[in-house]
Amino acid sequence: MKWPDSIPAPAPPLRRWLRRLQFDPTQMDLDLRAVQSGRLGPAANLLSGNLAPLESARLTSLSPPDSRLAREDRELGVEAVARGQVAVAILAGGMATRFGGGAKGAVDILPGQSFLGWKITDAESWAQRLGAHIPVAIITSFATHGALGRHLRSHGWTATRVPQGLSLRLREDGELFRTPEGRYSPHAPGHGDAARALAQSHWLSRARDAGVRWIVVSNVDNVGATLSTEILGTHRRLQRPITVEVVQGNDSGGVPLRVDERAMLVETLRLAPGQAQTLATVSSTNTFVFDLECLAQVPPLTRLFVRKEVENLMAVQIETLIGEWTHVHPTTFLEVDRARRFVPVKNPADLEAARRRLLDGPDR
Repeated sequence: MKWPDSIPAPAPPLRRWLRRLQFDPTQMDLDLRAVQSGRLGPAANLLSGNLAPLESARLTSLSPPDSRLAREDRELGVEAVARGQVAVAILAGGMATRFGGGAKGAVDILPGQSFLGWKITDAESWAQRLGAHIPVAIITSFATHGALGRHLRSHGWTATRVPQGLSLRLREDGELFRTPEGRYSPHAPGHGDAARALAQSHWLSRARDAGVRWIVVSNVDNVGATLSTEILGTHRRLQRPITVEVVQGNDSGGVPLRVDERAMLVETLRLAPGQAQTLATVSSTNTFVFDLECLAQVPPLTRLFVRKEVENLMAVQIETLIGEWTHVHPTTFLEVDRARRFVPVKNPADLEAARRRLLDGPDR
């Protein structure tokens, strides 16, 4: 690992740790220089082009549950699972800071049932019912990889951990951020990097060799985002490389917009304050169905300047986002039932609503 002159080289033990976790000092140097020059910053985040609301005609809704089309979509989804053509990827790099720390995926959502367990057992249930194999990838970060490995082993699950990379926080002036104790501050560089790690992993090539054609991607803490054969079938029927689940309301994540006449998902940090509320009535749940071959090809991803408070100090993270796959691939924006498909648990106060959702049973 060649260390650039612009970054003070850490002690050998830290350098070995960074190398093991796929830290890229050359990219770090480029980011540092871009922040210093202003090429990366709040203004540079803003998306250029002609932005307009996405017409309702370009939003897709699930068919009425008892309709012929809904039945056909479910049959298409069941067929894909039964043939071993579906895999699941779970974004699980976050720390459970609002739950007292640790890997969030290992936190119990029900007695004896963790966030991660809920997702994995849902996939296992489908596999057992249809006599199929559903590969499961857990996208981890440096902060969760070890803990989730222990959690998987303790339950005998065969899911594969796919670690994303690591970067170091900066100051707003482009120098390396240090904690009050003088330490570097590592961070996971966004779920765009999680998708990159997945695309470049052996897990993806093995899934392809096993006949997988579609991958369902969701956040570990959205307990509503279980495997849905109807959504899989809708994705197959519409034949676009990406399907994004959206719900009514403007949340803090991405919103579908028309940018220079192209429909794409735009994260709110790429918009001016209030612009999302003006332009969009639905927002992304960060739940996707990808054609495997689409996900395997990593597009150029915008590097974004993200402020983060760390130990009462303001730091900067440079991140990339998975939603930018929609900037280069035709995408279905599928409006789903918010109450059933979007149940994120960000803090303990969200647990009760999530538990009611779990007791209702997953979507089919």
